[in-house]
Amino acid sequence: MQAHSCKVGGDRVYQSEQLLTLKHDTELKVSFEVLPSPTSNLALVIFSTLNLKLKAPLITLEDFETGKLGDKPVGTVMDFPSITVTVLTEGADIQNIDNYFEPITTGKSVHPAAGATLRFTLIYPAKSNRFGIGNYFARRSKYKCYEENLNLVKAGSTPIYDVAPFLWVDITETSNRKIKFIDITDGGDTSDLDNFSMIY
Repeated sequence: MQAHSCKVGGDRVYQSEQLLTLKHDTELKVSFEVLPSPTSNLALVIFSTLNLKLKAPLITLEDFETGKLGDKPVGTVMDFPSITVTVLTEGADIQNIDNYFEPITTGKSVHPAAGATLRFTLIYPAKSNRFGIGNYFARRSKYKCYEENLNLVKAGSTPIYDVAPFLWVDITETSNRKIKFIDITDGGDTSDLDNFSMIY
């Protein structure tokens, strides 16, 4: 759809940005009419009504490339297409990293200060999550995952680093509960966090 808005029910107009806020399983009834120019000899075309149910993508990705570079003090809220990041303690920054941690982290990444805790709020609650983390001193970070009502789903530490000081972290839900918030606490020597993938 290239238009910036569309009519709903004949009397309401939704901006395309508002359509993006519709939730999973929203039911839509869509009808199309093509009104030719009055000066043409073409007839009105009416298409069959479509009954649709909005489904969130099975997987969404977030690489933080839309982030503004620079320091982010405590209380900063950063909105990204798939995740909102809130700096809970210490501070953080968005930075362009070198290729030392590729392919785990690439381009811009979220860089918590030493010992900082950041909250990653997923736009849609996910069954599981994966992200890349790099730490020059191979210090392990901790995480806590919560449901929408902030009940704890899972807590743990990132895996032990092997030879390279970067790795993938895989978090899955327990007992069919979905993850809405992930609090990540840096292990003490500033890490790079990047390339989140959420599976629904």
